[in-house]
Amino acid sequence: SDVAVAIGVIVAAAIAGWAVRRLFTRFAKRVDGAISTAALLGGQFATIAIYLFAAVIVLEVLGFSLGPVIIIALAVLVAVLFLQPLILNLSAGLLLQVRGPFSPGDTIETDDIVGVVSEVNARTVVVVTSDGQTVHVPNRHVLNNVLVNLSHQGHRRSEIDLQVVCDVDFDALTERLCRSAGDVPEILPEPAPDVLLTGFEGSLARVRVRFWHEPDVAAEAAARDGLSRRLAGLTTSEERGHALGNPVLEVQHAASPEPR
Repeated sequence: SDVAVAIGVIVAAAIAGWAVRRLFTRFAKRVDGAISTAALLGGQFATIAIYLFAAVIVLEVLGFSLGPVIIIALAVLVAVLFLQPLILNLSAGLLLQVRGPFSPGDTIETDDIVGVVSEVNARTVVVVTSDGQTVHVPNRHVLNNVLVNLSHQGHRRSEIDLQVVCDVDFDALTERLCRSAGDVPEILPEPAPDVLLTGFEGSLARVRVRFWHEPDVAAEAAARDGLSRRLAGLTTSEERGHALGNPVLEVQHAASPEPR
């Protein structure tokens, strides 16, 4: 009967649409950039086309007039394919402004992009990075990815790892390291710097100096540089003997995150 044929067409279209969408999605995962985006859009287009074609056949089988239906379907298809990015960006921009996760002037991090927000418009969030680049991040990308507002608390913490010989006086070392951090103008006095003993590697101990600074990237870089310069002075024999009374102290800079 006509109803059975219509049901068969619907089932076939559902299976074909699923298969085509999966095929395009698998291909998109193997490529990057514009090709990946084009593959995803192509998969959506092909899937919608299959469903529309099936709908036309079903309606024809059931005896409905197809002229108005086809016109409406084509209009919907064009709107979905060509207006979807614009609609998503506009709605995402509205949500960002209503929810207020950040404001112009805040330092944010999203998808490996770190910088100061200069503007939130209908399409993008404009971010100025520490090296002077102006990056336009699509609103929907910001909304759908992890967002870190580095300015929200008014300050943030960084750390530098060191290695010292195990027979050092750790109490004296802690006092000296905290005093060195306190001498750096870019490091905030509150919360106060602190020192943690994090582990051992043979005859060496791992020590972590934690300190707070203003939230922007320039302040982080200045604080790291200032503290690194003062810590470098601890490797001189004169400084060791005067400050710690322990001539066997050796301080080496271990790997630490690069300033962003």
